[in-house]
Amino acid sequence: MTLTAALLTAAVAVASTPDPGIHSALELVYQGHVDTALARLRAAAHARPGDPMAAYALALALCWKVEQRAETEELDGELQAAAMDAVARADALLQRDPADVDALFARGAAQGALSRYHLFRLHRGDAARSAVRMREDLTRVRALDPRHRDARFGLGLYDYYADVLPRAAKVIRFLARMPGGDRRRGLASIDEAANRSELHRTEARVQLYEIYAFYEDRPGLAMDQLDDLRQRYPTHPLWALKAIEHLRARLGAYGEAVAVGRAILARADGGEPNYEGPWVPALARLEMGHALVSDLRPREARSLLLAVVADGMPGNAAGAARARCLLGASLEMDGDRPAALAHYRIAAGGADGEWSERARAALSAPIPVARVRALAALGAARRRRESTRGEDAVALAREALGLWPESMEAALTLVDDRLAAGDLPGAREVWPRADPGQAAETPWLRPWEWLLAAERDDLEGRREEAVQQYKKVLKDTLRRPDFEQRAEAGIKGPFAPTARPGRFPRLRAISTGLSTT
Repeated sequence: MTLTAALLTAAVAVASTPDPGIHSALELVYQGHVDTALARLRAAAHARPGDPMAAYALALALCWKVEQRAETEELDGELQAAAMDAVARADALLQRDPADVDALFARGAAQGALSRYHLFRLHRGDAARSAVRMREDLTRVRALDPRHRDARFGLGLYDYYADVLPRAAKVIRFLARMPGGDRRRGLASIDEAANRSELHRTEARVQLYEIYAFYEDRPGLAMDQLDDLRQRYPTHPLWALKAIEHLRARLGAYGEAVAVGRAILARADGGEPNYEGPWVPALARLEMGHALVSDLRPREARSLLLAVVADGMPGNAAGAARARCLLGASLEMDGDRPAALAHYRIAAGGADGEWSERARAALSAPIPVARVRALAALGAARRRRESTRGEDAVALAREALGLWPESMEAALTLVDDRLAAGDLPGAREVWPRADPGQAAETPWLRPWEWLLAAERDDLEGRREEAVQQYKKVLKDTLRRPDFEQRAEAGIKGPFAPTARPGRFPRLRAISTGLSTT
């Protein structure tokens, strides 16, 4: 998410007692039937020319459509016109009755939709000004009707993002004279809307996902929101595709990511309307391939990535460059640098900024031969852990650390093994230096290191420090029961050596249906 694109990524809701037709139409958006929803909402807005809510709901649905088709501005004009139509309709009602709560809410909601649109298109000044107007109207709504839940949701969004945006966004706030926010109050309001809003529970859950994933550093809680969305709206592949990316990038749950991808492909093969066609299967295979590369399974990854490249991703420069870059990485991890270079060169010449830059970096800086061998050993160690062969995994981790002394994963494996045996000097000897790059690529390394630090503190008699570290792990265990169980046990009583080697976190085996040779 861009720097300020989070300010009001979800526009505020429709009225606290929404029209059933509008409610059902917006549900179609979340189910993936956006075009059907738009047809219904256009008809409703036309049939009820004095109703600002109908025009606002159309603007909200158009926000979703525009965000799904970022490469074209075909619907941008209609979106802005619908939002301004809602404002004009509300103004006409407010001229007759300045205390008309529904009209005030509709006008504020329409400004929220405009803010969302402008943020998506990076019109930051316009977005900030629209957000301020939204806040003014919704503050009046709350004054007139303190129980108006959807107004509180909109104000919660403003409160949260106005408080947490980085310094660069505060310049915008100053230029637009934006009042400050309150992070805690905002988050509480959004959470309440996710559970109690008449119409806006889905928008609130989407916001909670964004907040926990990108701002609160609570990826486990973010995944809870995606699980709810996938369960409620299984016909929309968007939620499953978000889940694959999140499982891989922020939880390091590679096996689960691949399982979600396989479910998407099964729906596509079954001819489900929103899943069939080239785009959804291609994106699923791309995410699965990325997960398998991250899980040090380069050969299995290639079978998926080659299919993506063969089918092509026209109009998606980022996806095409990413597939080529990952293919190159998978080949280089298998020791075939010359074959990898061909894919890196294609990706480097693409139009996408991030992945083209990564490809250029890979061209200029090959993976050292010793690290390639270390990655192979780490991959083998992970496979042993999946089959609970802990002692074999320790030996492979020791081999990997000899080849790549900076490997956090190899070092933590040995630290865990030494602590289990009560060997504090041995654990200290191999304790790794924190590496943000490795922790970002393998997210579970960070809480694993915290857990081991807690157990080390216990063995050294620093009980208070140990408890604080255990609590730090429990704040978000990345939904790993092994971390949770060990941290909870550590809080109940000091850690004691188990004399059992290979005690480190177990990895869930990946059932890909692909060759493992």
